[in-house]
Amino acid sequence: MTGHHLVLVAGLPGAGKSTIARRVAESFSPSMHLQVDQLRTMMVRGYITPDQAQGWSQAFAQQFIRESRAAAALATSLHDQGVTVILDDVALPPIFHVCYAQVPALHRVLLMPSIEALLKRLRLREDQYDAVFQAQAPMLHAMLAEQDKPGWAVLDTSDWSVEQTVARVLQVLGTR
Repeated sequence: MTGHHLVLVAGLPGAGKSTIARRVAESFSPSMHLQVDQLRTMMVRGYITPDQAQGWSQAFAQQFIRESRAAAALATSLHDQGVTVILDDVALPPIFHVCYAQVPALHRVLLMPSIEALLKRLRLREDQYDAVFQAQAPMLHAMLAEQDKPGWAVLDTSDWSVEQTVARVLQVLGTR
């Protein structure tokens, strides 16, 4: 596809962010799929893992804000050079609106499957923190559902295939 875009595909753990972001990025050239979780794990010291977090803390929030700002800076730089960048990042309700609020020209897509679909997906995958995510998912899902989401394309992907979800994201971008 032609043109270049700056897109954030966000959602709770298990929503399908990485799969969808990668497939959307494959629709453009040049393009990059930027997984913000990978930036978080690049921290040598001071990284708080999901199982260490023991609830929400200021330090945990700052970690997410710091990495999202770093990702936004990298994505914006690449976008300014003609690269389509598809960011994939977790949407944590307490700081959901803060992380990418200052990024111009950013298309915001929230993958929001039902809690039942989300839990099913978490049970089927093999991430080392999925037990933690399964325990937290009902609370986080309810909090995220209650938040206002102005400027976001919110997609209930509960019953959609990967192909259907990618097609809908591309529609949001105005490329289909």
